[in-house]
Amino acid sequence: MPYHRLLAALKDDKMLLINEFIFTFMRFEYALKGSQYFMANSTDAKADWGRFSTDISLTFDKNKSTHLRQSVDFLLNDPPEKQVIDNGSLVFSNVLSQYPYDTQNLDVYIRRVRNNLFHGSKFTQNNDLPRDLELINASLIVLKEWVEILPDVSEKFHKLITENNKP
Repeated sequence: MPYHRLLAALKDDKMLLINEFIFTFMRFEYALKGSQYFMANSTDAKADWGRFSTDISLTFDKNKSTHLRQSVDFLLNDPPEKQVIDNGSLVFSNVLSQYPYDTQNLDVYIRRVRNNLFHGSKFTQNNDLPRDLELINASLIVLKEWVEILPDVSEKFHKLITENNKP
């Protein structure tokens, strides 16, 4: 899909959804690192999603709301494809995450949605815009719930918002 046609297709509520996902993802990673969820064996400042998703595995309740349950089920049962190289060509492949906890698998899939949005050319090669937007929306719903599970993560996430909105 040509760039100008893609922009025309991503108007109003679609762009708001994408922007909200990007903003929430960005702030969530900041909150993770600010809550000591960072890779301990690295000098790079990388969020430790794996440790976080393991820590919340017994606390996270997908049945808290209908929207949350539907989002979790969608991501787990029809996960985003992963961009891979096959015979020298970039393709999207169904690569399943097989961790023992749903939260760990959701972690992989939410980060894959982000990677596909930023790096994977999903919007130019796939032409499955409705599904891509559904994946973004489902990921956003889960992220918003995860923000509130651990008080320290929630405080870091919301404190930054408050500080940036001072007059």
